[in-house]
Amino acid sequence: MAGKPVLAASSGALPPLRPLAVAGTFALLHRPSGDPGPVGVVIADPLGYDALSLRRPMRLLADRLAGQGVPVLRYDQPGTGDSADDALAVTGIDRLAETLRAACLELMAETGVQRVVVAGVGIGAFLAVRWAAENPLEAAGLALLAPMVSGRSTLREWQMRAAMIGDMTGSPPVAVEGAALAVAGLAISDPLAAEIRGVKLDAGEVRQDLPVLALARPGVAAEEAFADAFAGRPDCEAGLFEAFDAAVADPTLSLPPEDAFSRVEALVHRVVLREQESRVQVLPALSSPSEVAVLEGNGWREQLVVFGPEEALVGVWCTPRAPRFGVSHPVVFLGAGGNPRAGWARGTAQMARRLASEEGIASLRFDLADVGDSRARSGAPSTVHYWSGQTEELSAALDLCQRFVPGAQVIVAGSCGGAYLALNGAMADTRIAHVVAINLQRFLWDARDDVGRILRLGNVATRDYGYKLLDRGKLRRLLSGQVAAGAILGEVMRRGLRGVERASAPWLFGLSPFSRLYRRVHRGLEGLAARGVPVDLFYSEGDPGLAQLDLFFGRSRSGLAAYRNVDVKMLPGADHSLTRAADREPVFARLRQIARPAPHGISAEAAE
Repeated sequence: MAGKPVLAASSGALPPLRPLAVAGTFALLHRPSGDPGPVGVVIADPLGYDALSLRRPMRLLADRLAGQGVPVLRYDQPGTGDSADDALAVTGIDRLAETLRAACLELMAETGVQRVVVAGVGIGAFLAVRWAAENPLEAAGLALLAPMVSGRSTLREWQMRAAMIGDMTGSPPVAVEGAALAVAGLAISDPLAAEIRGVKLDAGEVRQDLPVLALARPGVAAEEAFADAFAGRPDCEAGLFEAFDAAVADPTLSLPPEDAFSRVEALVHRVVLREQESRVQVLPALSSPSEVAVLEGNGWREQLVVFGPEEALVGVWCTPRAPRFGVSHPVVFLGAGGNPRAGWARGTAQMARRLASEEGIASLRFDLADVGDSRARSGAPSTVHYWSGQTEELSAALDLCQRFVPGAQVIVAGSCGGAYLALNGAMADTRIAHVVAINLQRFLWDARDDVGRILRLGNVATRDYGYKLLDRGKLRRLLSGQVAAGAILGEVMRRGLRGVERASAPWLFGLSPFSRLYRRVHRGLEGLAARGVPVDLFYSEGDPGLAQLDLFFGRSRSGLAAYRNVDVKMLPGADHSLTRAADREPVFARLRQIARPAPHGISAEAAE
């Protein structure tokens, strides 16, 4: 990636994203500004953690192609994201293949294009090859990125990835009944894994006259051999997917693979020219003009919505499937970092559906601008996390809730950066009746801090940076140039100086930058207390965010006594992201308690 431009995030002049429901999963259509050409693109994501990390990059690729006149459809694989399926209910590859087939038909019906290029990553590339073989008249080309050539090797990689992420998060993968494995809490069922294990992809399965781009991960011999088989074919290109690791690093730090995307773009342009020369016609769209995309499950009903400033935001409004007696407080869920709206380990989607089906509680979960499916807003910084403009996006979410439930007072729940927005949003907007903040890392952002650096280095205690410098393994990597010692040492010194300033904040009466921030935090909390807005602060044991309680309320946290509306709750054994379902249960119980409808004249908490 060094020296190459990163694909810019821009909503440009494109029409708003079109929400769709396809074969039991949600999809988004990226429409061109003018009439579509003869070819459209369907993007088939990988499964699991790779799909989570690639969500934003694939949205950027789709917008880039749509900006050049090519309609693009993206969808959630069954058992992932906001699809109606539970992961363990996806018991075979046929379910995934059926969804890709339905997505291609939906793209043609919506836009009138007659030919489709499928761009697939990982297992999505395998599905693309299978689809092209079964639909030769509709298949115009294939972009096969890091293709799943050997299912057995893929499962081994997933198992290693599960262990690695478990080590990083402090939440080792736990065997779930019916699951062969789970990567970052994202399960693969036993029957699906058994079918994947038998996959062997051969270039001979792709017809000779089909334009193909095949990009293999460097050093993966089976993928390289598969890609090389296309090198001598007409209208085909083979190469390496050099930036794959950076693209699937994690949802917050994922970098769009510019070189790979440029090659996909070039393939699509070649196919468009080829189809134009063949005089392929674009037919009138066959789909109905309805803008409502709805999925239903066991007791819940969800609608995919596009809303907010510049119509940039994408969210899911979740309600009980059958009307319930009494009016609950709707819940707005705010995600952490770059995690898409379904949440880490699909925890937010699962919680929203349980609230609706078990308790009759409605909720909205959405991607903030330039996160997941939501487009970037004009004038936004390149790193949107902790950006002040996000309060406008939260306000738009509250507007939407009150459109569905007029006059509703709203509960806002968020994790990490979402917890920050939930708390500060409540200080600014009286429509928020309750705050549930999980592993809050900052009460208020210090403008002198570099958001990008904090995200790269992580929320790590200062002593841990010292340990990094003293660790023998790290020292060997430092000497070989693999570790940026200057960055670590600079962070230690910066934190030390800032620590002195913070420790003296209560006695400086606003004379230092942090003491002014300190006073703003307390004024905000006093305002919430005066309005009677409860604040529940959930923390995992040992979470770095706990240092904020010491900072603002003293090491004994005696200062919390001044705020009877603030309640601190610990989550023993939980990791920062609450990967395990059991770790999310106390949060669910609290939301159920404060949001569910109560008998007339009795408060929800009294009814409990």
